[in-house]
Amino acid sequence: MTNSDADFDTLLLLFRRASSLPELPGNALRIVHLIDSGSASARDLERIICSDPGLSANLLRVSNARVSGESVHGGISTIRAAILRLGQRSVRTVAVSLIVQHIANGRDIASEFNVDRFARHSLYVAFLSRYLFARRNLAHPFESRWTADEIFAGGLLHDIGLALLARVMKESYFRVHSFASRTGTTLDGSFQRIYGKPINELACTAVEAWDLPELFSLTLKSVNEPWRCKPEYTAMCCISYANYLAQMKEAKTEDWLTAPALLPEVEEEIALPVDEIDRVLASVEDQVNAYLDQKDNLAA
Repeated sequence: MTNSDADFDTLLLLFRRASSLPELPGNALRIVHLIDSGSASARDLERIICSDPGLSANLLRVSNARVSGESVHGGISTIRAAILRLGQRSVRTVAVSLIVQHIANGRDIASEFNVDRFARHSLYVAFLSRYLFARRNLAHPFESRWTADEIFAGGLLHDIGLALLARVMKESYFRVHSFASRTGTTLDGSFQRIYGKPINELACTAVEAWDLPELFSLTLKSVNEPWRCKPEYTAMCCISYANYLAQMKEAKTEDWLTAPALLPEVEEEIALPVDEIDRVLASVEDQVNAYLDQKDNLAA
């Protein structure tokens, strides 16, 4: 069987094997696992982060970024201060952002995969998910094991299956991309029409193969069907609604017209008032642009 005629079971087998997947940045992965184990100290994290210039730069950038529309004063200039300012869960989010960047920026990725659009879409959903989660909890408090920053990380990773497919099986990605662009459908919708299963099932398998925190596998399983995760139903609705608004705003991976659908359950649980949407989307757009500008400056 060639790559071009691989079926879903063949893809699933590949995504189950860590050896078939992109190797993740070691220090970022160590940070995620250490924090998830519950045994991380600020000193442990500082030692790992200081050994990695990219991780250090990103952590300092985030710790000095705008938080809830207000500038952080005092100028964070040390890794220890950044860890204490942000807290461990936010540090884990920074590590996850590096993991996503690493997967989407591989040199061996399919030529049809638009890295810039993917990055913008992922960030848009992440920032918007965090806002919706905090807003909903303030207006109508609900129980969740996760923080707004962890929902940011879940939003950031919600579409990682597309980047992985473009890395692991380029011919399959080309098939999905070609069908989607010809029919005006979304990439994940086209994958499901071709293979009969959601692409997030592949992504969830990869996340489990990497032994990443449960947050990410639950997000991938439930973002398009929030009712599958009853304990975190409202949190999953936040990410699902953020994804819908990002597509409506044209902050999406596809560069052709699509018709995103809003689940009625999600609309009932999370939807913003019409007069609030434009203001919120403008604020998120500013945050995404600032993040991408800072990232480009670091790379220069």
